[in-house]
Amino acid sequence: MSALLQGYGPVDDSSMVRQYFAEPILKVSSTQSEETAEALQLVLDLMEVTNLVAAAEAISFARYLKVDLKQFYTLVSDAAGASRQFMTKGLEMIEGLGQGADGDSETLDEATSRLEKAVQKARDLHCPLHLGNAALSVLYMAKKYGLGVERSASMVKAFET
Repeated sequence: MSALLQGYGPVDDSSMVRQYFAEPILKVSSTQSEETAEALQLVLDLMEVTNLVAAAEAISFARYLKVDLKQFYTLVSDAAGASRQFMTKGLEMIEGLGQGADGDSETLDEATSRLEKAVQKARDLHCPLHLGNAALSVLYMAKKYGLGVERSASMVKAFET
C-alpha cells in the first residue's frame, strides 16, 4: 500500500525497494559491522515471527473448514513459496494441535519480544511494516488470552479461542 501511495504501483515489483532506499539499489552499499548484524537479525525476526502467525492462522482456518491437515501440510510444504516456519512450526501445530512440541523452546512472549524490537526499529526509521504490525497485534491478542508463556507452536490457539 505504501508503495502505491508513493507512485510505484504501475512499475515492476522490484521497484518497491525504492520506498526503503532513496538511491537506486545498485548504489546502496553494505558494510560488515555489528550494526549490520543487528539489522539482519531484526529482519530475520520479523520474517520468522510474522510467518509463525501466518502459519497458525492458515492451520486454524484449515481446521475450521475440516480440511485434511496432513494433506494440507503436504500441499503447502511442497508449494514453490513454502515457508520454513510453516514446515517446522506448522507441523508442530498440526501434530500437537497447538500444544507445542518438545523441540520448541521459544515461548510466545519471547516471539512477541523479538517482533516488538523489529517493529519499533521500523517505527523509529519511519519504515512501514504492515504485516509485522498486524502479526504483533495478533501476538498481543494471544498474550491477552494467557498464551504468552506457552510454546510458540501454541500460536494456533489464539485463532481458536
